[in-house]
Amino acid sequence: MPGIGRHRMHRFAAVVRGARALRTSARGSGLVGLLLALSCVGPGAGPELSPGAHFAAGGPIFRALTAGLSGLDGTPLGRRAAESAERLAGCDSIVGHAADGDLQALFDSLACGAPSAALAEARGDSELLWVAPLDERQRWFVTGSRAANGLVLEARLDPPGLSEGRALLAPSAEDAGPPVLASGEALIHARVRPVGGLDLAKLVPEGSQGDRLFRMKSALFGSTVLGGVWEIAVYMPEPGEPLPPMALALDVRRRDAALRAMEGFVHDLADTWPVHPTPARFGGPVPSEGECLFDLRILPGFAPCYVATERALIVGWNPASLERALAGSEARTEGPSRLGLRFDRLGEADRRLRATRGVAAAATSRAWGWQRLEIGPTDEGNAWRIQLVDAEPTDVAAESTHVVMESTRVAAEPTQ
Repeated sequence: MPGIGRHRMHRFAAVVRGARALRTSARGSGLVGLLLALSCVGPGAGPELSPGAHFAAGGPIFRALTAGLSGLDGTPLGRRAAESAERLAGCDSIVGHAADGDLQALFDSLACGAPSAALAEARGDSELLWVAPLDERQRWFVTGSRAANGLVLEARLDPPGLSEGRALLAPSAEDAGPPVLASGEALIHARVRPVGGLDLAKLVPEGSQGDRLFRMKSALFGSTVLGGVWEIAVYMPEPGEPLPPMALALDVRRRDAALRAMEGFVHDLADTWPVHPTPARFGGPVPSEGECLFDLRILPGFAPCYVATERALIVGWNPASLERALAGSEARTEGPSRLGLRFDRLGEADRRLRATRGVAAAATSRAWGWQRLEIGPTDEGNAWRIQLVDAEPTDVAAESTHVVMESTRVAAEPTQ
């Protein structure tokens, strides 16, 4: 019964907060947070285990896991992984238990030893088992084994069930359809059809800041407009950009209904913020007309722009972000819900963001333990399959400094 633990998580959205947040979320406990947040539900009821967090792994997969995590240098997770790898280098089997579920306590408890009968039963044929509480009622389970090109994990929640907010990350067995956003040079790219559908307005409490300040209970975010799939992309920053370009796409049922809802949303937003929509034209395989809110500068580099296609409402952090998202956004192969994170591009992204802020580059290149992270639903559609793909034999971090930008960025031009 696979699943996964959830401790001191940073959401991957920290990437958008700047260079330091990019490094932290990608290299440290944010990686754990990303895996945990994107884990899904499934049938549970495994062997009875004592409360708290548990760990059991064979020596070979433990060394492979800690070698990869040790590449997240400069983070608590990377340091603890390196310490554990050195301390337990001669072990054929490693076990650990933290009654309070704390991740640091679990690291401290790791020791050579055989798993209990209950742990062995829960691990099954897998080489690794990690169990940790989500709350007083539920625990995450994750099992894993080595593959030819890295590690393959499977994550579930026991007993099944997620809150409405978390359920946005739980994949439906239905196809998610072809991507809307361009994925070239993306640091992160995700497309998910949630098992419970997509009704963002329902998640916002009446009278909350999201309601009062940002009108998140607008019809725009309801299930009558949205088509049931969300997609996000965070791109490699170009030299001089203070943040990685990013964009969000929400599938819509009808383009005309989405446009009316968007117009109503902007009108309501103007009651709180002094916004004045500016018509704009964007490039891409199919040039699109939309609008930008250039005067809504509540965050660094934030000047949101949007277009509505027949398939989706696409919102960019700023004009450059939307241009990147629309580059090569023609229909491609359909497929299940999926997420990808490119470790091998983070070094170059970090270097560019540091240069923009006038901060000296790191003294040494980062030896990333993995090249990329790939997440998708299992064949049964009730859990996530998480693959950590090994880095190439060459120094991926050093190679990433020679990334050539193939995407073009064209500033939004006001329509005539």
